[in-house]
Amino acid sequence: MASSKGGNSSGHINTLHQRLYHALNLGFRVCDEKEKKWKCTDIEIQRHVVKSISAFLDCFSRATAHNRLIKDSISDIAGALVFILGCKNRAVVGLAVNVVIRLIRTVPSSILQSYSLDLVESLSPLLRCQQLEVCLACAVALNAILMNVRETKEKEVWKILEDSKTVVSVVANLQNFSEGSMSVEWFQEMASLLNTIMLKLPQSRYSVWHNPALMSILESVSQKPDMDLRVATLKLYSSLALCGHGANELLDNGKPMLAMMINCIEESSPLNARIEGLKLAQRLAAIVQTMGKWSLSSGKLEHDQMSLLVEACKLALITRWEGKHHFYFWKYQISEVLLRLVVENFQSQSLDGCVSQEEEISLAEKRVSIKSSANDDIFSLQIHISEGQSYPVICPRRRCWYQRNWENIGASSFAPSTQSTSEKRICCWVCAEDWDNKDTFLLYALLALAELVNYLFSGQNHTEEISMNRENLIDRLCTTLKEIRDGTYGSGPRWYAAHILSYFGYYGFQHNLGKRLMGAYEDEECIDMRLLFASGNSASVNKVIIAVRCPMLLPPKEGAHSSSTILTGKSQRTVQEIRISANVDTLALVKLLEFAYSGYVEVEITMLKKLKTLARHCKAKVLQQMLCRRRPKWGSSIPGIDISIALTPKLIHFSDVILLPKETNVPGFNCRLCSSTSPHAHSHRVILSSGCEYLRALFRSGMQESHLDTLKVPVSWLGLKKLVRWFYSDELPNPPSGCKWNNMDNETKLGELQAYVEIYSLSEWWIMEDLQNDCAHVILSCLESSRELSIKTIELAASFSMWKLVEAAANHAAPIYHQLRDSGELDELDDELVNLIRTAAVQFSQQGG
Repeated sequence: MASSKGGNSSGHINTLHQRLYHALNLGFRVCDEKEKKWKCTDIEIQRHVVKSISAFLDCFSRATAHNRLIKDSISDIAGALVFILGCKNRAVVGLAVNVVIRLIRTVPSSILQSYSLDLVESLSPLLRCQQLEVCLACAVALNAILMNVRETKEKEVWKILEDSKTVVSVVANLQNFSEGSMSVEWFQEMASLLNTIMLKLPQSRYSVWHNPALMSILESVSQKPDMDLRVATLKLYSSLALCGHGANELLDNGKPMLAMMINCIEESSPLNARIEGLKLAQRLAAIVQTMGKWSLSSGKLEHDQMSLLVEACKLALITRWEGKHHFYFWKYQISEVLLRLVVENFQSQSLDGCVSQEEEISLAEKRVSIKSSANDDIFSLQIHISEGQSYPVICPRRRCWYQRNWENIGASSFAPSTQSTSEKRICCWVCAEDWDNKDTFLLYALLALAELVNYLFSGQNHTEEISMNRENLIDRLCTTLKEIRDGTYGSGPRWYAAHILSYFGYYGFQHNLGKRLMGAYEDEECIDMRLLFASGNSASVNKVIIAVRCPMLLPPKEGAHSSSTILTGKSQRTVQEIRISANVDTLALVKLLEFAYSGYVEVEITMLKKLKTLARHCKAKVLQQMLCRRRPKWGSSIPGIDISIALTPKLIHFSDVILLPKETNVPGFNCRLCSSTSPHAHSHRVILSSGCEYLRALFRSGMQESHLDTLKVPVSWLGLKKLVRWFYSDELPNPPSGCKWNNMDNETKLGELQAYVEIYSLSEWWIMEDLQNDCAHVILSCLESSRELSIKTIELAASFSMWKLVEAAANHAAPIYHQLRDSGELDELDDELVNLIRTAAVQFSQQGG
């Protein structure tokens, strides 16, 4: 048997193996279950065993660690080391940890997997050791073990780390870092361990980003000139950014962090710093303003250069989604820099306006490709650069392959991909849907149809032929497109369906809030402004809606237009009259108002030019885009209706009613809009009336409540804030999610749930079915992740006599019925509710639960 190290013969290895077992036999004890285990507290014997293990391991390398003697001995070696580490003898523990490191580096992880949990459990407490060298070695050993832990064991590992407060220990060590007493290597190893834990175990991230003292230390360290410290900090930031809440925390307080990230991506920085900077930029979805210029020489790429190339291309993919990052991407010519990274000898003049658009496309199609070093497959990255936008193009030679492999690649092939294992472990992100939402074939069919329709409408003869001979076809086509536009498809298919419909006179998207607001349009009972046209006709509108949706229609100053004041009967409202210039087309303005209220309008072709002009002057960008039939920007979201801006100080003077919650005192409450210290919410009768028939009738009843400036709402302050948000955006705010929710105590969670239960009860009284359904969805979703709240929720719902919600909560409690019964929690409920839960548990059991 040949040795791999130091010329050791098989005889020498056998001798060391015998010495190893002479030492181990001094500590073997027979336990109660008659199993032999290593247990010896004598320090000298422990030292002798550690040295014997070290000498034995010195005979092997990674390449020869599959030796039979290693495999036969690993169980006893690991058992002895675990016990010695658990004893925490200062004289031996340092030697033992270093031997563990050698064991991990020598023996393949596949062999050590069976002992990984025991090693983690024995090493974790040592992170609190006062001996810095032991603490450092322990971090190295733990990091090496955790990096190779199988996914099936991660839950058990997290339980061990949580019980031993490993993350708390590592965070405390990082907080104690100072360059004077601790080396850069010490910080790097602690940061590397914490980075591995956060990459592997998403549950650990909350206690890191939620620690202001640690975040302050990281910010301070990141500003130091030492590049090794910066790279270590960048890695920590990148791991934190895998958590949506962590990413928001970084961005909210991250000006120094962003400056450091940009600095690390510059050309003068080492490649590892540039790669980590690009990774962080991807995870923060931020385009950096500066980027070093570096071009590839011909020939095969080095591994680190390929890594930089891959990360740069991943970063470029986010330009397919709308946002402010486009400004930086094009203004600072990052597009040109990225093309240099992927195209050999790319010359900057190809993008300086000296070549035609067709030549640019041809250049991209012919030369832009990424070679996968793993399997040598070639994936085309084809970019259409036009007007600051990028559009993906399916290469014809790849189309058949794509169709054959659709089930394997799915929609993610057209979305920014996450190649690494760590990026698949994101948490707490409210992920926006893919633009195709797994309807990729439909999206590209609509793209083709859009081009065909545009061609057919490019000439009058074609338009007349379509109108006269294909009316039945057009009706069926429009019906199908409306179903796509208003359905549950991805934003891409919906956008292109709306884009094609614009050729047939249908503009915009229909929204629930828009439909409600249209009920207030031309309603004489709730208007406060009337537009008087030169023709003698008029349009009755609401100032607050116009101020939010089309502010250009409001007079810039009082008295700028002729006006008069009218007092209406019951409510004594003042209606301002505004005379509109005769130069403004009446019908076009009415159509513009319809779009302002509802987000949707139908327009005859004869009015198209006038409405287009009016939309441009009034800066109605969405309507103008659709009237001009511009292609939707790739990745753009569906334009919604959100009038929450009406609640800001700038527009609060339009408020005509104040909502009061049940509480009269809320700690920390401070109104930016008035001097009142009691909790309240400024609102607008027209918005409340459009969303609730009960309030609509109340405000018009002529009763005392209809004349008051305040309205008492029987919900908590938290519930009132959520309720107001729904009225102004048609969206019910969700409770904290992800790690924020998981780290709340049950009392705080119940407080969040109570707000939704109150709104659920109120919506039944105010006859608001959509809101009630939204509340039920949120409540049941929370109970799904926290079934232990079911009993309190059942009690709360029963107190409001909301029996449908009681029944739904009982169904969520059914899987843990026996646990609840044995713990005595059911004793707090009356017999009727207990029977309800028992019945639900029986049904759950009968259904195979």
